[in-house]
Amino acid sequence: MLQSKLNRLVQKMDEQRTAYDIIQNENNRLKTSLIEKEKEINQWKSKVDSAIDSAQIEENQQMIKAKIEGYVGEIDECIALIKAM
Repeated sequence: MLQSKLNRLVQKMDEQRTAYDIIQNENNRLKTSLIEKEKEINQWKSKVDSAIDSAQIEENQQMIKAKIEGYVGEIDECIALIKAM
């Protein structure tokens, strides 16, 4: 009687150990998958950041160009006033 209970206990322990190993393996697989997805997300973030930076640089260049054109216009007006004197 005691022997059969011990045998069942050992069998259940083996089943639990097997279940634990399966869960550990799945956990490791999911961790690896998560790391890969995080790398992929970081790559996409870098691409988006680069695109945003490029757009901001282009916008800044257009603003600078507009300012320069404004200054040139003011200089032309000053030259015209000097010539008129």
